Amino acid sequence: MPAVSTPAANTNWAPNAAESSFFQRLFQQVDTTHRGHITGQEAVPFFTRSQLPAATLGEIWELADQDRKGALGPSGFSIALKLIALAQKGERPTLANLNQVVPLPLFEGITPDPPAASRPEGPVTSARSTTASPSPFSAADTRASARSLTPSQSSEILSETERNKYRRLFQNCHPKDGLLDGESARQVLMKSKLSVETLGQIWGLADTHRRGSLDLTDFMIAMYYVQRMMEGRLARLPTEVPDSLIASARGTEPPPVNRSVFSPDLSTFEPASTPAWDIGAKEKARADQFFALVDTQKHGYVGGEEAVQFFLKSELPEADLAAVWDLADHEKSGRLNREEFAVALHLINGLVAGRKLPTRLPESLV
Repeated sequence: MPAVSTPAANTNWAPNAAESSFFQRLFQQVDTTHRGHITGQEAVPFFTRSQLPAATLGEIWELADQDRKGALGPSGFSIALKLIALAQKGERPTLANLNQVVPLPLFEGITPDPPAASRPEGPVTSARSTTASPSPFSAADTRASARSLTPSQSSEILSETERNKYRRLFQNCHPKDGLLDGESARQVLMKSKLSVETLGQIWGLADTHRRGSLDLTDFMIAMYYVQRMMEGRLARLPTEVPDSLIASARGTEPPPVNRSVFSPDLSTFEPASTPAWDIGAKEKARADQFFALVDTQKHGYVGGEEAVQFFLKSELPEADLAAVWDLADHEKSGRLNREEFAVALHLINGLVAGRKLPTRLPESLV
């Protein structure tokens, strides 16, 4: 990867139309507080999605932050994005090269707005189906969209708060016979400012019946993905909607996963005669229920990504959760089977209840 050299004196540069539109959208996405500037703390997680080395990104920041304020306004942010684009194409990311014509920068989970001329009229094809669905969105290249998707490996559910919020929004759109037509749904989803291609992908996931309209369950699924893409909580969309999300959208999922899962509920522990840190039958059954919820692919084990998203709902410090993982994954396989997951859940419940974490796993939990 080319190194960033000393800043050049020539900074008389302005983004072209495509760059301006794309850079403005990204600035609005990263500037979640609407302060008109982006701090280094806010920029780092976004810039790292460019897959450039940290050292290169650090030097790009130095070039873009010309006022040395530790923050970037729209102009400085645009300079940083153009420098990233240059580096990604193997060009020297210097201020002197800002006027070079290169493709828009690439960020994991972000799709540039396709040129208007390249957007054909027609439906989006779902990544899950070879039949066209009547979508209110058009896409520049549905085949490229499908390639950009990866299967979801994590447990995804809607909280009760989200369900209530999206239910009210759905009713405010005045659905007919329980269905929201494509144009009405489009008007709601377009307010997210996500790209047409991304919204087309979301529509392909949400329109589960391929009828060109959304019922309440479909609408909740669509809003779930729109919200998480806006917040940057999803790097990319899945190829299909996990059963856990469909169930939670319908309101039929297992008990909600929230901090109450990790509560000092003494009913989940065996009587005092049970040895400390031992898992009783009732507690194991409860852990198995949540294991089934997290193990959406039915592999019989959960990886770090799936488990972490679940365990973080305990609101315990990440250092404590890391220690829990090290204890539970006693085979150091980088994943947890059903029994190891129960051990981890037991340890987390103990921490929430005020118990200390052991320095090594007791024999009763091996």
